[in-house]
Order: sequence, then structure tokens, then C-alpha cells
Amino acid sequence: MSITPLDVPTTITERSPWLISYGQDLIWFIGSSLVSYLAVVALELGIPAPLLFFFWTFLLDGPHVVATVTRTYMDDRERGRLGVLLWVVVPAVLIGPISVEIGFEQWFFLAVLGWQAWHVAKQHFGFVMLYKAKSQDKADFLLDKWTLLGCYMIPSICFWLSTEGVPIRYMVALYFALITIFMVRQMCKYFNSQILNVPKLLLFVCVLPLQWVVFVHATTFGIDGAIRMAMVAGIFHSLQYHRLILFHNRNRYAGLDAAPLAAFFSQSIFAYLCLVIGLYGLVAYVGSFSLYLQAATWGVAFSHYILDSRIWRIREDRELATALRLAVA
Repeated sequence: MSITPLDVPTTITERSPWLISYGQDLIWFIGSSLVSYLAVVALELGIPAPLLFFFWTFLLDGPHVVATVTRTYMDDRERGRLGVLLWVVVPAVLIGPISVEIGFEQWFFLAVLGWQAWHVAKQHFGFVMLYKAKSQDKADFLLDKWTLLGCYMIPSICFWLSTEGVPIRYMVALYFALITIFMVRQMCKYFNSQILNVPKLLLFVCVLPLQWVVFVHATTFGIDGAIRMAMVAGIFHSLQYHRLILFHNRNRYAGLDAAPLAAFFSQSIFAYLCLVIGLYGLVAYVGSFSLYLQAATWGVAFSHYILDSRIWRIREDRELATALRLAVA
């Protein structure tokens, strides 16, 4: 495939630690967390949660789920590489209706929220790995992984425990143990004049406190606070994803002969938004007819979670690494 990247450097002399650029990364991959913090403030000030939920679902979260289509079904090469996995959407859409039919609908939607939280945590760790690859930061893989994933998920676990009246002190202790080890390691690197991965650390600083902020807010609403937790965390997650996929697609599909549909919907932000908002609008419309269909539409999200775990593996895909500025074609 012939690529003329829009954002990929033409020589290997560029050694920026940022994925796109200092400004773009701060706005979209790190600073977009501010929108989630502001969402908590808005909810505390009395903005109706259903109103915020509507805008989050139809303008950010839902469209980011179907945006995976541009990286899979619209990409000739990915269709060949993923093969039968692309059909995962068929069994995925059956899980919800079957759960509703056998009376497990409450457990189904609780499982949905749990999987969604884990998916968001994994995306944040994916960004950590991209920043490590960009900076050739090969140290502390396990420490970075379990600090990020563990400290991200612990507030969610604490939320569910607190709704059942279960003490959370041990989970809080585990959280502070992980954070302490991580911070001591960074201090050791600093005092030993080792280079610190600044973008990675900024991401940690923005991501981890957010979970406790939304935990404090959500616990005042009992079990209903689960949706608030998912919504606030999802705002940050969706903004990151939209920017990353546009950055990738503009680079990878610049040659119209390579993937004409993906290229068309990536070179214009307007076309991209029309595609992802329109597709999700169709999915939401189908789900509005019954509880069974609403549960079935979650299969689209499940497919996104599964496919997304496969299509961003830079070690297995040289063109992906090139499009993300981690290598040069």
C-alpha cells in the first residue's frame, strides 16, 4: 500500500516524546480529562444527569464505538487480517436478548458497566504503552501496567462494595500501596538523573484522581451512581479515541486507492462525524423499539471492545506503527 502520511515525519531524526505534538496531546489525550472533571462539577451544580447522558451517548460515546468500523470493516487489509473475528458481532448481539429472556437483565447491564470500565482502563494503558514506545521507555512495564490498571479499577470496585455495605479500607490500602511504589520509583529515577517519561506521567496524573472524584460524587446516588461513573469516565475516553483514530486514519489511508471508504471518512472531519454519529443514531433507533433490541445493540459495543483489543498492536503491524509516528515507512 502506498502511503503519503499527513502527520508522519519523513525522516527518523524526529524524537518527540509526544504522539502527535505537544499541543495536540495536551488538548486531546491528556487535557481532555478536564471535560470529565467539569462534567462532575456540572452534575454537582444540578445539571440533569439524563441531559448530560444524552449528549455523551449520542455525540461522544456511541460514535466512538462505531468509529472502529473505519479501522476494520472499511479497511481491505484489516478485513483480510482479522478474518472470521469480524463476525463476532453476530453472537455479541445475541447475548443481551438471551439475558433478558432468562431474567438476567439486571446482571447483564451490571456486567456491561464492568466491561466498559475495564475497556476504558485498557485504553488508558494503551496510551501509556504508546508513550513508552515513542520515548523508547522499556523499563517498568509491570509497574506501569498494574499501577494504571489497578488504581483505575479500584475506585469502581470500591463503589460496588460500598453500595452493598462492604468495607473498602483494604482496597483503599491497596491503592495507596500501588501509588506509593510508583511514586518512589519515579523519585529514584529523578534523583539518579534518569529520563522521566513526561507524557506518560501527565496521563497518570489526569486519569487516576478522576476516578476518585467521580466515586465521591456517584456514591451519594447509590446504585444509580454507576451510570454517572461510566458517563464521566467515558467522556475522557471518547475524546481520546476520536482524536487517535482520526490521526491514525489520516496517515494510514492517505492513499485513496488503498482503502477508499476509510480514506473518504477520515480526510474530512465533517464526513467522519456524519458517519459515526449517523451509524450510532441508526443503532440507537433500532434499540428504541424494545428492551430486547436495546440489549442487542450492546453487542455493537462488545464487538468494539473485542476488535479494539486486536487492531492497535503495534508490534504486529508495521503500518500501524508508521501511522502512529512510531516508525517511518
